[in-house]
Amino acid sequence: MLFRSVGNAIAEINGSVNVTLEQDGSTDYYNATYIFGEGANNVRVYANDSLGYMNSTETRYFIIDTTPPVITLISPNEDQTLLNSSVSFKFIASDTLSTTLTYNVTIDGVNLTNYTQTSSDINTTSVISGLSNGSHSWSVTIWDAVNNSNTSETRNFNILTEVVIPPETLQPIA
Repeated sequence: MLFRSVGNAIAEINGSVNVTLEQDGSTDYYNATYIFGEGANNVRVYANDSLGYMNSTETRYFIIDTTPPVITLISPNEDQTLLNSSVSFKFIASDTLSTTLTYNVTIDGVNLTNYTQTSSDINTTSVISGLSNGSHSWSVTIWDAVNNSNTSETRNFNILTEVVIPPETLQPIA
């Protein structure tokens, strides 16, 4: 049996950049300096042996996603007073690469919802009922398909469903 060793190996990246691969002492080859860009990428490896024969792999496609989703809170606004214990929390979120987003609406530090949507853009309203009178806070956390996450600013709001009038301020009706 005739054994031929690999002479050299080159990675063709995204159809245009050629990067020389280093041998690690065994049969594995690598490149520690090339940094793939965000988004869709592909690589195909070419190698030739000591007799000059060349071969290549099939092209492999993959996505690099290191950017978290973007969140914009719509309502309730900061320090808004609401006259109902059922509150509509409205926000918009988007991700440039992921088509699946999971989100939590957090009220007073407690995650009250956990939803997954198969869309790179979310324009949604989550209704939470039964909130008590007083001050509350809310925020939204969103994860994309590869677990990049982002948490919005925290907004404060007030619920006022009961108005208590001290007896000393009541006047008889004439």
